[in-house]
This record gives sequence, C-alpha cells and structure tokens, in this order.
Amino acid sequence: MAEIPQRNIPIPEQLNLATYYLEDNIAAGRGNKVAIYYNDERHTFNDLVRLTNKVGNVLKDLGVEPENRVLLILQDCPEWAASWFATLKIGAVGTHAYTYLLPDDYEYFLNYTRAKVVVADQTTIGPIREAARRSKYPRHILVMGVPQAKLEKGECDFNSLVKAASDKLDLEPTHRDDIGFWSFSGGTTGKPKAVPHMNRDGMIAFHAVTERVGYTEKDIVLRVSKLFFHYARDMGMNWVFRVGGSVIMFPERTTAKLMFELVDKFKPTILMNVPTMMRAMLQTPPADRRDMSSLRITVGQRRGIVGPALQGIEGHFRCGRVESDRICREHHGFAERRSWKGCTDSLPSDN
Repeated sequence: MAEIPQRNIPIPEQLNLATYYLEDNIAAGRGNKVAIYYNDERHTFNDLVRLTNKVGNVLKDLGVEPENRVLLILQDCPEWAASWFATLKIGAVGTHAYTYLLPDDYEYFLNYTRAKVVVADQTTIGPIREAARRSKYPRHILVMGVPQAKLEKGECDFNSLVKAASDKLDLEPTHRDDIGFWSFSGGTTGKPKAVPHMNRDGMIAFHAVTERVGYTEKDIVLRVSKLFFHYARDMGMNWVFRVGGSVIMFPERTTAKLMFELVDKFKPTILMNVPTMMRAMLQTPPADRRDMSSLRITVGQRRGIVGPALQGIEGHFRCGRVESDRICREHHGFAERRSWKGCTDSLPSDN
C-alpha cells in the first residue's frame, strides 16, 4: 500500500459540509461561475445556493430536524445536488439509494434509514410508493416531475413547494463530530449496510484524494457512474465543488454513445470512468467516436484491464490516468474507517 500523504490541515470545531463544499464558492468570488452543466442548462454557484436554500426551507417545513435522515432516490439533476446540500445545511443526515430497485428493496431502505423525507422523481416514485405503503416511513415524499393531481397521500409536489419557498436559509451550526451523511455498502455480503460519516470525514477525504487528482476551478468533470454511488458523489461532485470546478449531470442511462456526445458538447477535463464503459467506448467504431483531447485525466478502475486493452485505453484517451479504486482504498477508505489517528484538531502529521 502506498504511503498516505500527511498534512497539517486544521479542522474547525464548527463544520457544516454544505458551506465547506458549496457556499465557500460565493465567498471566494465564484458565484457567477458555472457549477452544473445539465442538458442545455447552465447553473451557477449562485443558482445552486439559492436552490439549496429553497429546498432546505421545504425540508424544515416538512418537519426535518437536525440528525433526521433524508433519503434521495432520484435521477442525477441539479435538484439532486440541491437536496443533498440542503440536507447537510439544516444539520440533517443525507443518504441515497439506487434508482432502479424493486419495492422490497426500497422498503428495506425506508425501514433501515427511518428517513423523515424521501426525495423522488417520476422514474422512481412507483416502487417507492408501493414500499411506503408497507412501512411507517417516511413522513413525506417530495416528488419531482409528477402532476400534483396524481400525487397520493403523504406525497408533495417538489417544484411547487420549492418555487414558493424563501431562498434565504440559516445555517445549522453543526460540529465536526456530528454525523453528516451515510454511505451504503454494495450489499455483496447481504443487505446494504450504512457507514455513518462525521462531518470531519468529508474534509479529511477531500484533502487526501485531491493529492492524487489535483482538482482545480478550471476542471469540468464528467462521471460515468451516477451520484447514488458514494465515490461518484464525492469525487464527481462534492470535491469538485470544493475548489470551484464544474460538473456535468445527465438523467439518462449511461452509454458509450452518450459519453462521446457529452465529451464533444461540454469538453470535460476529467472523465470518471469504469472498466465496462472503457471497453464499450473502445469498441465504438472510430467514425462514431469524438475528440477526447479536452481530457487531462481519466479517473477509473483498471480492474481486469491489462495488456492490449490497457494500452488501447491509454492510447485513445491520450491523457493522464488515475486509478479510482486505488485512491478509494488508500485515501477515501481511511476516512470511512476513521483510521486517521489524532485528528481531533487537524489531519495527521509525521512531524
């Protein structure tokens, strides 16, 4: 295992990750910079902060209090990001689930998280609704993309409530040791299990991983994996925003054709890839590919990719390569297991 970089980075006693990841961009003068590219839309950091505040007020009006769980089950979109940061800003605990599960699976997540509010959309509300009928959770389901007339008891129209809400929201003064979010295991040894993270873990992991990736405010990050994967949420959104970078979001199922189209349209500098998509992109006929020269780094697993296939990937993408599985093992995983010793006030140092 590679040596873990050591840095003395103060961790403030009061730490709210919504400020740390998102709102610090306003103080840094990046309010008018694009945070999210979504279809033909451009959402600046100012836009995202206002939307976050509106969603936060809706969550509070629905009874969400500090330490309550909020469960996100919707396709990638600016509202996903705003719901995530709103949850953190009001001191609640953010978590999320896959968007393609069956009612029995969602019933498990509802009962496990005891979420007071679930945020869903038109693609996920069907199985969530069925699961909620068999569970006493959640109290409310915020639903995007469904006409209000078609909503059932306990369901609320996301868009109308957010539109009416104030865009001013007080920050909950959370402590660095408060639980900020849950990340779920993949469920390979049974049902998925939550890994609770303190707010400090989000700061520790950012500083560890940025040593390898080197995010900058000029970066535009495109992810193959969806935000319901915690490494995609962090490496492909939270930590990008921390430095003022931009991210590309899309609601569709990921395909090689779509990846090439998004690269051609938005000219990302970082591509977060996975082995199956790497192969699919390499197997795309040359005439159907796009110019990939905007990329400076491809972040992805090389598991199972060796020899000619690895050479083909390096040759086609023509940029630096960082192994995400190695990063997660050596850096992000340490924050998850809280193996950093003596980090009450700062990250560990070898001094």
